[in-house]
Amino acid sequence: MKHQFQASTIAGAEEMCRVCHLDMVSHTDSATCSRCEKVSVCELFPSVSDPKRQLLCAVCISEEYLAANELAEQKKLASEKRDMTLVTIGSAGAYFAADIDKIPPVKEINDIVQADASIPADRKNYEILRRTKERILNLQEKVVNATKDIREWQRDENELRLYLSHKQKEISLDEQKKLGLDKPVDYKPTKAAKPTSAPSVRGTNLDEMKKYANQFGIPLQALRILVVRRNLSIADAAKEFIKGKNVAEGATRTS
Repeated sequence: MKHQFQASTIAGAEEMCRVCHLDMVSHTDSATCSRCEKVSVCELFPSVSDPKRQLLCAVCISEEYLAANELAEQKKLASEKRDMTLVTIGSAGAYFAADIDKIPPVKEINDIVQADASIPADRKNYEILRRTKERILNLQEKVVNATKDIREWQRDENELRLYLSHKQKEISLDEQKKLGLDKPVDYKPTKAAKPTSAPSVRGTNLDEMKKYANQFGIPLQALRILVVRRNLSIADAAKEFIKGKNVAEGATRTS
């Protein structure tokens, strides 16, 4: 942790730290991450004083920062898209008749209700509103479930990548090449444009990586993950991490 263990002065609680109220082991490299249960150096996220804090390893903390950064980007894109829609379509009536490639959900609902002869004319608006509300709740549920799945898949991927990187050293270089482990393991969509190879951790300048990690207080392991997974330079990876950290800490302060 960033702070040293300081024994509590309360009688009977001397084994707990008076700063964070955790035991001495949690302050060492034998601490256990509360999320992935990995034994390593851990830190309280997002802060020692936060009531919802968690004891996390460097990898899990980096995932939190990246998730916060990605969420902020998604909100920004959604806001820009909404603003563009308002500028392009000035009224509700124009929105239903907008000339765009994909039929808006509101137009789809409106067309279905208007075409249903079993719905009385004076109940059309009521039915449109009822179905619109149902569609909103359904989409919200999908977004929440998708976000949970993505976070879980990312954690599993990170754990497997770290294990693969360590375990592959137990076989010869020729065998590694046969398995394609001499190159970054990245999924390549069959219809996608030819992707550029992500840089190997072995090929990066370790001294430069340590320099950025020490200068900005970034876990070295987290910096490596960004460099490999996102095909970033060390400097850009550091900026991405710091950006996500600032977003996460800003959300904590305003919550």
